[in-house]
Amino acid sequence: MYAPHTLNRRLASSTALFAMVVLSGFSCKAFTQETAEDYLYKGALAKGETALTTKLQASPKDDQTRFALGVIQFGRALEHLLQDLNRHGFLTERTFGPIMEPKLRELFPDHADPQVFRNEVFRKMVQTWIDDVTKAESTLAAITDPDVKFHLKPALIQFVPTENGNPVNAAKLLEIMFGQTDNDAIVNFGLTLDRGDVHWLRGYLHLQAAVGEFLLAHDFNAIIEVGAHRVFENVKTPHMWLLKEDRNIDDNSNFDDFILPLIDGVAVATLALDIPIDEPMRFMTALDHLQGTIENGQEMWKHILAETDDENEWIPNPKQTGSMGVAVSQEMIDTWRETLTEAKRIFEGDKLVPFWRDYLHAGEPSERGINIRKVFENPPESLAIVLWIQGTAATTYLERGNITEFADEEFLRRINNVFGSNFFGFAAWFN
Repeated sequence: MYAPHTLNRRLASSTALFAMVVLSGFSCKAFTQETAEDYLYKGALAKGETALTTKLQASPKDDQTRFALGVIQFGRALEHLLQDLNRHGFLTERTFGPIMEPKLRELFPDHADPQVFRNEVFRKMVQTWIDDVTKAESTLAAITDPDVKFHLKPALIQFVPTENGNPVNAAKLLEIMFGQTDNDAIVNFGLTLDRGDVHWLRGYLHLQAAVGEFLLAHDFNAIIEVGAHRVFENVKTPHMWLLKEDRNIDDNSNFDDFILPLIDGVAVATLALDIPIDEPMRFMTALDHLQGTIENGQEMWKHILAETDDENEWIPNPKQTGSMGVAVSQEMIDTWRETLTEAKRIFEGDKLVPFWRDYLHAGEPSERGINIRKVFENPPESLAIVLWIQGTAATTYLERGNITEFADEEFLRRINNVFGSNFFGFAAWFN
């Protein structure tokens, strides 16, 4: 027979185990979610990534943990970027100080001993961002469970923007900026992310990676040498006298204090019109990511339209309310899906973008257009924005073929009728 204390321990253990089973049944594997939320809300993203990675290795089919891990990895990507910027002397206080509340400046202090910022550092930062978002996307890509869910209160998520700084969350930022107004509503705003949102997030991660690859295809060295001193403390530049000028702008600054920053801005803008393309192969990698964005956008709607619940949906179907309180009609969905299909055809080279000079010359679109895919496959030697506006930069990529529906007035009229002036807002939301 068991001793009384041993029996009590066994009864307590059995009761606790039973409670965990019951709770997991009611909350759809809530234990994993609560653990992930705990890491997110305490700003312990690094610890959370390690813990959930270990948990997933022990249970490879646990898509609930996989979803949580992907979300945390995306948070880590943002945290890495902010800490890299701070470590290399990004001047939050000095550059944005005049328009920042004092308490806000305390959360984003300038680094006391910043490392030198140079072109190589910029490229490493962007590559780290690409690697981070690609890792998060790869994690989410392995999800197959149609019933996966993740409950989240975005305003409570904390991240550490500086190596030695305080955790920051959206609720705190808004409280500092706007006071206590509607703070409870912001804090309690919740989302239930599900299978469709897995593809939504994957699409945005692909888009972020595409932007990163596009940046790294170009050589920003000249721009950094000429203008980076405006937002970084210590920059590697042959024009060292730029670093010795008074770069502080505060509440007492007058118009004369803005002349030099304005001149520097004009110089940077001029250089940005024709940035050299140093690694053209990155254009194809960027194109792959753009196609990944579109494919996940298409797959997302299949899952969203199949949903029958209505639980704080990020993007609702026509039968759901949605957490944002914005109605989404079937006509909106159909029109947006056609837009994605047309964009996919452009990136595949099946449809051409109209050549605007033909339209101005003849008064109507011709059968000649620009093959965007060929621009990615064989990019020019530099960005040459002025020549693209003028038209001569497009010569190599002009051919006759099917012009995209985006040039059709009827299709554009339909988009306007469905979305009105909010098309780009819905586009950013829908992905």
